[in-house]
Amino acid sequence: MKAIFSLLCTGLCLFLFSCTSGSSILGGEVEDFHPLEYTGEIAQINDTTFFSTSVYSLTFLSTDTIAFTDMKHGVLFICDKDGRYVTRIGRRGDGPGEFRGLDVFIRMNDTCYVLKDRIRDLISIYHKDKFDHNIEHVGRAYSTRMSYLGETLFFYGRNDDGRLCRMNLKTDSVTYWGKSEDFKFKDITALRNQRHVVTDGKYLYAARVDRPIVEKYTPAGELVQTLDFSYMPIFKHIIEQDAVASAGSWPNMGVDIYPANGKLYYLVGYEIDNEHRGADKLIVISTEGTEMQVESLHSLSDGWYYSTLAVSGDELYAFEWAQGVMHKYKL
Repeated sequence: MKAIFSLLCTGLCLFLFSCTSGSSILGGEVEDFHPLEYTGEIAQINDTTFFSTSVYSLTFLSTDTIAFTDMKHGVLFICDKDGRYVTRIGRRGDGPGEFRGLDVFIRMNDTCYVLKDRIRDLISIYHKDKFDHNIEHVGRAYSTRMSYLGETLFFYGRNDDGRLCRMNLKTDSVTYWGKSEDFKFKDITALRNQRHVVTDGKYLYAARVDRPIVEKYTPAGELVQTLDFSYMPIFKHIIEQDAVASAGSWPNMGVDIYPANGKLYYLVGYEIDNEHRGADKLIVISTEGTEMQVESLHSLSDGWYYSTLAVSGDELYAFEWAQGVMHKYKL
């Protein structure tokens, strides 16, 4: 009888253990993040100036070509994987096809590029390298990724309700969707609900900026799952300090997210000590099953603050903001 009781207790413990938010599988201490193999630095090879300290939205356009926004220069740069310049789109300024705060882009197809200016509060449509038109007053948001399905663009643009935006690119009209957290004051709600939006072609994934949280949505905007990493010790002190939310300041914990290989590669910010914060920790999330699952934890060991990352095959590229250089890792 004691043996049966013991087995029942063990089974119950295992069941409860498996039903936690993931802390039972991956503790999330700093030492739990195993370094990826560093394989080198990508330096610009010719005289074209890029790789400033304001690089975002790193994206593989093909297995051999990468693109990224450079907010300092107001340019979308395209180069090969070795750092050889290919072309550029846009320039710094206030005219048509010019930018003051270019931070996010997405290539819709072989010819159409969508670029967002967070300072001028607009989206620019380009066909190849030719400016087409601007869509103004889209809602200012900071370095948060956009995504698309069909002729619809999904992104976060600042709005009083803190909801995500759905833009019909045939009509340039915007509707709102998705969950938001109410901070009781409109400015705080609008700022704190900023999210990166990416897709695997079937679902949309929204990663919050101010909390280590990833949400899974259907294209219609139905919330399917929320994966919350707030239990991890590396986030605990930041969240405790941030208990009283303010409109003008918030912790940057969801730095970037990139879909590839049936996974989400989630770059997170964390506290190094009381005075310093870093962004060199990577949470790999599997999306191949019915639910998102944490697969592994890694460190990008050759830098301390990465602003953006991208993945192709078994290679991960990440831009080190403090040094102004691109690093490459093997997955």
